[in-house]
Order: sequence, then C-alpha cells, then structure tokens
Amino acid sequence: MAHSKRTNRTIAMSIAALAVLAVAAPGASAASTVECVGFAPGAAPADCTTLHDASALQAALLAAKDADADIVRIAPGTYDGSFSAVGNASDRIVGSGIDQTLLRNATPGGSTALTLLGAAGQEVVASELSVERTGATSTHFTVDATYAILDHVRVRVNAGMEQGRGVQAANAIMSHSIIETAGTASHGVYASNGDVLVEDSTIIPLAPSSVGVYLSSVSNTATVRRTRIGDPTGANAFGLGIGTDGGHILVEDSLIDLGASVGATGVSAYNSNAGSATAIAGDVLRTTVVGTGSNQRAIRVGTAGPAQMTTMQISDSVIDVGASAYAVECRWPMGGSTPTLAMTRVAIAGTFTSWFQPCVFTTTDNIDLGATAPTTRFVDPVLHDYRPLPGGVLIDAGDATFVATTGDVLGAARVVDGDDDGVARLDLGAYEFAVVTAPEPVTGTGPVTPVIPVNPVTPETPQDTIRPTLSVAGPTNALPFLRTGKLAFAFAKARERRAIRLTVSEDSAVTITVARKFGRKYVIVKGRQAMQLKAGTRRIGWAGKWQGAVLPIGTYRITVVAQDAAGNISAPRSLVLRLAPAAK
Repeated sequence: MAHSKRTNRTIAMSIAALAVLAVAAPGASAASTVECVGFAPGAAPADCTTLHDASALQAALLAAKDADADIVRIAPGTYDGSFSAVGNASDRIVGSGIDQTLLRNATPGGSTALTLLGAAGQEVVASELSVERTGATSTHFTVDATYAILDHVRVRVNAGMEQGRGVQAANAIMSHSIIETAGTASHGVYASNGDVLVEDSTIIPLAPSSVGVYLSSVSNTATVRRTRIGDPTGANAFGLGIGTDGGHILVEDSLIDLGASVGATGVSAYNSNAGSATAIAGDVLRTTVVGTGSNQRAIRVGTAGPAQMTTMQISDSVIDVGASAYAVECRWPMGGSTPTLAMTRVAIAGTFTSWFQPCVFTTTDNIDLGATAPTTRFVDPVLHDYRPLPGGVLIDAGDATFVATTGDVLGAARVVDGDDDGVARLDLGAYEFAVVTAPEPVTGTGPVTPVIPVNPVTPETPQDTIRPTLSVAGPTNALPFLRTGKLAFAFAKARERRAIRLTVSEDSAVTITVARKFGRKYVIVKGRQAMQLKAGTRRIGWAGKWQGAVLPIGTYRITVVAQDAAGNISAPRSLVLRLAPAAK
C-alpha cells in the first residue's frame, strides 16, 4: 500500500496512547500530584493531593501543568467557562462519568470549551466527561486537541455553531467517545496538521450539511476504525460521513448510515480546487455504507486539476444505496489527472456515474445486489440494523486469507464460519455474523445465556440503551427433529415432538426466521414468525412446519432476534437443526 508509512505511524500513535491510558486509572498512577475539584470534604477520592472548589477548575489545571504526570479529578456537576490543559508529562483530566461531569462554554465568541495541548509522547488525556459549546458562535471549536487523547468523552456541537467543529484535532485520538453535531455544516472531527485516530466511537450528525470526520492535511492520515457514523432516527439530513481534500483516509470495520439524507456522501476523496497540487488517497476496508435518500453518493472520488492525484481502494465492504442513488461518483474534468478506484469483494447496490469524462474502475470478485431488497441481506434495515442476515450473500463472502487482528464494528470476533460449511471466512461489511448455538443447560442450573458483544458507546442517555440478551437451545438429546406432516405444532404426536427453548433477559418482541441449507449456503425460507415473550424461558414446540407449509427433509438454521420496548435489538442467536423422516 502506498501509504503504509502513514498508516503505521497512526497505529504506533494508538499503541503509545494505550500505554498512556493504562496508567490513568485511579490507584494505579505514578502521578506527582492529584488535584481534585468540586468534591465535598470527606467525599473526595483517596488519592487526592489537593482539594479545590468547583469554581477553581482552571486553577487546578494550571497547578497540574506545573508538575509531572499530574491527574485532575473532577466531581459530578456542570462547570461553565473556557478551560485549557497544557501538559508537560502526560497529564490526565478525569471526570466522574460521561453523564456526570460537564464542561460547558456558553459565552458568545471564539473561545473553546476545552483546549488540550500536549507534546509528542506526552499526550494530555481527558476521560469520563462531556464537553459542550453553546451560545451564538460559528466556525469555532468545542474541543481543541493537539497531542491529546479523548477516551469515553461526549462532545457536542450545538445548534448555534454553524460550521463549528466538535474536535479540532492534530495528532489526537478519540476512543470510545460520542460526538454530536447539531450545528449546520459543522464537523464532528476536523483533522489538520497531524495524524488522527477515531476508534470504537459513535458520531451522530444532527444538522443539514454536517460532517462526521474530515481530513485537510496533505502529509497526514486520518484513521476511522470500528466507528458508527449516522443519525439512526433518519430525521436529520447531513452532508458527509468521512472525507478528505488532501491526505490519506483509512476506514476499517465501520458503518456509515446516510439514512434518508438527500444528496449525502459516505466517503469522499476529492479536492475541488483545480489549482491545488495534492495527493489524495482512501482505503475503505470491511465497511458498510448504506442509505435510502435520493441523489446520495456512497463513494466519491475525483480530481479537479492536472497536479492532483487521487486513488481509492475498497475491499470486503458493502455499498447499498439503492437504484435512486450512486454507489460511486467519479469526477474527472478535461485536463485533470486520472483518478483511480479499485474495488475487490464488494457487495454493491446503486449505480455508477462519471462527471465530465468516463472513469475506469477496477473491479474484482464483486457482488451485484441489483434490485434485491435490503431485507434480503440485513437483519432489519428499517430499524437501521445492518448486521448480515443469516443465510444471506454477505456471509463468508470476503477475503479467504484475511487474518483478523481486530473485531468488527461491535467488537465481535472476525472470521467465523457463518455459513456452516466447515471453513471460516470473512464476512462483507462492518459486521461479522455470529454463529451461536447455545449449549444445553446442565440439569438444575437453567439455560446458559451467551455473552453478547455490544458497542462500547451509548448513543443516548438516560434512555434505555441496554440490549436484551437472548439464548436459544434445541432438544435435550441428539435425535433429529422429526417431520410429522401434521397440521400445526400443537397437534404433533408427543413422541415426535421436539421443543426449542428461548430465553430472554427482559420482555421483548421476538422474531424468528428459518433458512434451509443448500450446499455451502443457507437460503431464507419466506416469511417470519413474531411473538411477544416475557422475561425468562419459553418452550416452543416445532415439528417441521413453517408458515402453514410442511418443510422438506433437510438441514435448517433457526435464527432468533429480540427487541425490547426501547427498541434495543439483541445479537441474533441461531440453532442448526436437521429434519428427518418420521419413524414408522
């Protein structure tokens, strides 16, 4: 890859950041001092060196600047003002929780809410707090982060900040964080003059023309990894998920959900200034770009002048924007240099378009989704659940040689045998299908509930965002299910009847789908069954009949998904069963 040096530099920065965070935990620090702000006497953490009133937060930050490797701990509450932390030895600012400690600047004007200024190898770390910039202001920042790390932080660009920036970043990392952009044409993360890494985070564009992550630095790389960008409600138009007008963007294991935003773009590598001499590059790996709005562009690549060079590689990904939008838009004017785009093992729904001159795309082993409905490949696109549907074309269709070093967008393990053919292979897109057959409970202990990976970021609070847990188990012996040919489940003979046991952690609406195995693939059987289940275990008798018809002899996968009253959806749980002829 032409940009391996930049990519490796970003990875090295991530490793160094983990080392910084590893010593930031209470009780494990080698800090010279621990400045504690806003705690009542007797209620302060045990490691506090100095107690400060709530009004003295900036004074505590200045005190930390004067010592080595200091920590500033902040009590729950709202702290108004413009705060800055200039570190000289990996100083750390630790709130009491993302929903407990809020730093807010409500003063009109150009000042930020929080400025973090560290140095190479001495990054300033902020964690477990929220930061907001309110008031009538524009083109300014909520957080200005240089050689800094934001870990478990919520940043909000409020409605008054037109063209504002949530995080103005240079040599910075955002991890396990939430960034909301409510200002028109605002940016969640704007990267300039240094490498930037956004990982395990959620960016929610909440205003027209707003942008998730943007890089404008010719010699640097912005890496977006295991991150979700989009407005799940679909109520707000936004402009761009990830883009660059100079530099290298690397997108891995991420979801960009354009929703119904008209004219929105997923990933863009393009500079409209014909006079600029820039090298622009993009790598989109194991990523899902979806949308339902008209005139959308999942991918935009192009050049505007002869001195520009733009390249993009997309692999093991899903582009699904439908027939009324563009999977790829290429812009190549007369006299401009030729942009290049290579697509390998990409599932595509959408058209290709070129401006000015026809572009040539290199395509290898791609899947044309054609006019098939998203419901044939995603668990529930209506609810913005873009996990691969059991038995669908996205499962085990990726790189057969891929060796996983990281998880999918939810943190789940990559590369499993999703189609039950005995060979584990990468799935296409941001999500890896989890094949889970729950083990039989030991007598007297009750059913076993598998551990379900969840995104470490909670989009909204205090609403319920906890997913229901679900397990599914089959018969208590090794006999196959016996097809009876009877009219209904309840009428099967007792000796031929088998039970599926479903266990849910809370009251949920449960949806069941059935897929039949043909060779290496499972094909969905038409229809689905829905039922309401109370928390606990329910036995469902099943004798090989589905949607009023007797199923043929063969192997089937039963897949179950639970959704609670708040709309949270469990990970799918599956059970593979074999239907055999009834005993005579």
